[in-house]
Amino acid sequence: MKLLGLSQISLGMIIFSGVSFATCLPTTASTLYSVTELSNPNIDVIAYDINNLGQVVGGYFTYSTDFSNSISYSFRTSANSPINTATDNLGIPFSQALSINDLGQVVGLSFNSEVGLSGAYRTDPNSPINPATDGFAEGRFSIFSAATGINNSGQVVIINPLLRLGTESYRVDTNTSTNEEEYTNLGSLGGVISGPFPFKYTSVSDINESGQVVGTSLNSNLEYHAYRTNPNSPINRDTDDLGTLGGSESYATAINNLGQVVGYSTNINGEFRAFLTAPNSPINPTTSDLGTLGGSSSSASDINDLGQVVGTSTTITGESRAFLYDDGKLFDLNSLIPNNSGVTLNYANAINDRSQILAGTFGDINAGVFRRAFLLTPIGSTSVPESFSGLGVLGFAAMSATFLTRKKSLSFLKK
Repeated sequence: MKLLGLSQISLGMIIFSGVSFATCLPTTASTLYSVTELSNPNIDVIAYDINNLGQVVGGYFTYSTDFSNSISYSFRTSANSPINTATDNLGIPFSQALSINDLGQVVGLSFNSEVGLSGAYRTDPNSPINPATDGFAEGRFSIFSAATGINNSGQVVIINPLLRLGTESYRVDTNTSTNEEEYTNLGSLGGVISGPFPFKYTSVSDINESGQVVGTSLNSNLEYHAYRTNPNSPINRDTDDLGTLGGSESYATAINNLGQVVGYSTNINGEFRAFLTAPNSPINPTTSDLGTLGGSSSSASDINDLGQVVGTSTTITGESRAFLYDDGKLFDLNSLIPNNSGVTLNYANAINDRSQILAGTFGDINAGVFRRAFLLTPIGSTSVPESFSGLGVLGFAAMSATFLTRKKSLSFLKK
């Protein structure tokens, strides 16, 4: 199962700008999708992950009258159903659910120490959060740790902030009580920024069924690079660096069971582009770039075992749009949903092996406009325009270096 990048929790959002040019390619056949809104427009919600049963996890938010304060709640839906706040709330305020496996186990993070749970957590199958048994933080991780992915064996990956010292990441290798876990420190690609507080950095994004882990780490050249480990192994700095699309940075966001990795990387021009590797292979600057929807930048969020990829891209006018990459072609997801849907999808966060997609819209809390989340389900096929490609400028606005990591669609803070 994939998780949403921690950069969506505390890094900030990508700001896209620039002038581009594009040429429309021929039309091609692709899948059409029905659209189910996961909440009503009066609830601020983001959906992070979906399992192969169609259960969705994420977080929804309640606000004070003037929108100055919010309380977040983790949720897990029934299969192929909208959020029912009465039954789907996992029970702990100030928490977020980030990933789910096919057993209905959920992992995420909580910031509610008052109930005895702060940091990373993992639930029992289809159960609420139990503060007494589900927390990982006590005695091992900081209260700001987050569990970002889980596979069907119950293996969990966790990112653990070290305050001014950077971050470490772990794989939890057993599915017993969190008080009896076996933990593997994933190590790093070898980079340490010297200073009064030597800074090292390794994030972790996803884990597949064989125990391969992907994420981002600071290498010996002090560059942030994507990595993929061997099954149930720590990072091997000699073999696991995935390289880039020709630039200096890359960030891995998800891995499927074939060992294909997706994420985003700078190219030779310094532009961020979505990438897709071949199975158990590094990034190939010639073949791994998925292009854009006409703008200057794109980012891949998730991949299923069919090789379908979802994410977000800028258009020729600089707007953010959700995309689907399928059979070698990049599609604007808005061209694959009914014209009367009344929604413009800005990003896509997850896709399961049934080709169901989680997508969403940005919001503006100060204006009382909430984020909305949607479940897209395949219903047929049609002919639609293929992707664009373009040139432009990309800029980042970072809110916190603590979770400086890859982005999936960087939607969490886009309110």
